[in-house]
Amino acid sequence: MNRSYRPLFFSILLLVLCVFLTNCGSGGTEGGANSAPAHTPVISNLTFVSCGVPGGTTCPKGSTVSGTINFMDAGADITRMHIVVHNQPFTGCQQEPISIPGYAGKTTGTISFDFEIKIDNAYQFWVTIYDSTGAQSNFLHSLLIN
Repeated sequence: MNRSYRPLFFSILLLVLCVFLTNCGSGGTEGGANSAPAHTPVISNLTFVSCGVPGGTTCPKGSTVSGTINFMDAGADITRMHIVVHNQPFTGCQQEPISIPGYAGKTTGTISFDFEIKIDNAYQFWVTIYDSTGAQSNFLHSLLIN
């Protein structure tokens, strides 16, 4: 090949390669033809009945926390909730996985929950939900004090 044609040859080769790679994934669904689109759930509006002693700063061990959260999930496949409780001064942690099978098939709604405090001096908690694909929602957080 003559040296004067090399830049033209490589430019054409690069152009053909770019066109081939650009068209490689077109016409299918994102993530491949057999994969389902991900629908990450979203939660909001955490409300709960505090387990704390009026005027207190923590919830005693053995207390029950009851509450609700609102959810949206385009995939309609919510399966479980996860609650994490920390004590004060952050030396203890309690994790509560909660199965919520009655919400599969719903794209929006309100989830009711309750859990028992199993650590001393419970101070705050976080809530999140998961769908059947393992997609995790955002976290909601609140202090447990009155």
